[in-house]
Amino acid sequence: MHWIGNQLDVYKLRQLIGQPLVGADCEWKCDMANVQYGSQSKGVAVMQLSSHKDAFIVDMISLARCKELDQVMTELFTCVNTVVVGFAFQGDLLEIKKRCPTFEFPTKCDNLMDL
Repeated sequence: MHWIGNQLDVYKLRQLIGQPLVGADCEWKCDMANVQYGSQSKGVAVMQLSSHKDAFIVDMISLARCKELDQVMTELFTCVNTVVVGFAFQGDLLEIKKRCPTFEFPTKCDNLMDL
């Protein structure tokens, strides 16, 4: 398992591009964090991505403005050789759009299988 918490770590995600199947899921900030920091929305805290070989946890709070993350995720979500599978992942993508308004990949998920 790999923690993706800074710009240099983002390139580790390239290992997923071209894998036949990639699982995706997002987790949210807990309610206590909302109380403590005065947040109105729970917001996406981390994204989990995995293939049959490896798993990655992406810190979406730290990387909310990372152009490199958006580029790698765009490559992953548009790769014709990779199917990204998620459960109710469209809702996660909507929240990513809110937290990361400059990211393009949430609108380019051509190969997403949302169960």
